[in-house]
Amino acid sequence: MKLPQADVRIVHFDRNVYEPAEDSFLLVDALHSEWPNLKKNSPSICLEIGSGTGYVICTAAMLLQGTGQCFATDINPIAADATQRTLNIHGVEGEVLVGDLL
Repeated sequence: MKLPQADVRIVHFDRNVYEPAEDSFLLVDALHSEWPNLKKNSPSICLEIGSGTGYVICTAAMLLQGTGQCFATDINPIAADATQRTLNIHGVEGEVLVGDLL
């Protein structure tokens, strides 16, 4: 069974925001690899610090399928906006905060 993930072709991109790269893809691969084990614990919260375009947190929200809350933070307000737009484009919910502390 193929697990859901954000479509990198439609993430919101801005030249002032870190775009999905190898590290982003590795994180999503790790989420997919560990998802059967994570799901057994019924995760209720997911947090990404430094969300950039929102590719990773969007994938996490798609995996949770509304059974948990997703939070993302970025110090760059343009990145926070990109993250929110990416979540919206993919039809998933998450709270996005601007800041460098939780």
